[in-house]
Amino acid sequence: MAADLNRTSPTSPTSTPGAARHLPVESVAPAGLDEHAWRRFVLRFLALLLGLLATIGLLNLLVDPEGIYGSHLLPPVTWNTRAAKAELLAAADPKPEALVFGSSRLMTIPPADVERATGLRTFNAAVNAAYAEDFYVLLRYAVERGGARPKLVLIGLDAEAFHDHEPENDYLLQPNALGGYLQKGEARGAAWRRFTNLFTVYQTKLSFLSLYDRMGGKKINAVEFAADGAPKEDPWLRQRAAGDHDLEKRIQGTAAEYIPRYKSYTAPSRNRLDYFAATLRYARAHGARVIVFTTPMHPELERALAPYGYAERKHQAYSSARIIAGYEGAEFYDFSAPESFGGAPEHFYDGVHVDATNAERLLGTVLKQHAVQ
Repeated sequence: MAADLNRTSPTSPTSTPGAARHLPVESVAPAGLDEHAWRRFVLRFLALLLGLLATIGLLNLLVDPEGIYGSHLLPPVTWNTRAAKAELLAAADPKPEALVFGSSRLMTIPPADVERATGLRTFNAAVNAAYAEDFYVLLRYAVERGGARPKLVLIGLDAEAFHDHEPENDYLLQPNALGGYLQKGEARGAAWRRFTNLFTVYQTKLSFLSLYDRMGGKKINAVEFAADGAPKEDPWLRQRAAGDHDLEKRIQGTAAEYIPRYKSYTAPSRNRLDYFAATLRYARAHGARVIVFTTPMHPELERALAPYGYAERKHQAYSSARIIAGYEGAEFYDFSAPESFGGAPEHFYDGVHVDATNAERLLGTVLKQHAVQ
């Protein structure tokens, strides 16, 4: 046994003079790759990476698929109604005397009908997915940049306008004319966000989509607006005329979009309630009469949203808005149920957008309040 312990292992470096030896790891390197070669490789890789990033950034800057940077070389591939409405407000001549604010639900409200009923030149400033800060920003822009002196402000209010977990629209967070009117510093760091946005996968994907659509001759803009802010063509009516309209299916699609929003909607945002109050205060300070009215929702969509707290959020949002409106000297009317203004469920395009028949009845009921001075 002792002899076995003292025996030298045949694999030991000292077992035989010709046996292979284990070399230190540091001394092993791929053939031909010395320190200078590695340095050249790293420098070339970094140069290639920076060149690729610069190319992507330049592409996104020039194509500008979301209309953020003002390049205007190609039409935006996203539906940026805020930029479009701001441009029209600045160019309006003569200046509007009545302004309509709200989400896309209010886009079917014809400014010409408001003008006929009130005698006031009207601009429809409704934008897609509007929150309370959009009313404030667009009103200030209309007055301070567009030179408007509104005598009447109509605000169509959705319960979602006060959502407490939905971020501001990205366009407002960019360093542009509209974003400059955000009142609580939400646009801080916007220049850095604007720069880094040039290199995102999402922005690059949109740029390639824009180029692809342009080469294919496709029309990118979903809606074009007239000088008074109204759509030149009703997009939903076009779909209905083409036979591509199944109301039940579209309500289900709206529910699929809204259910996640209500899952995260826990209470009206204090910040957005403050924006709403600031909007009413600003309008009153500039001599405008303000009528706030809630917008209708299809009863089937209300039922679909019931398990996710819709009724409670709606009550909280509209109760708070009513109190603020009373304090700020604005009028408040609840037309969230179609029957409250003589509307009908069959006159919806989907769960939230009304057709011309319901829009006319809603507007007529609202303007009856204006006639009572």
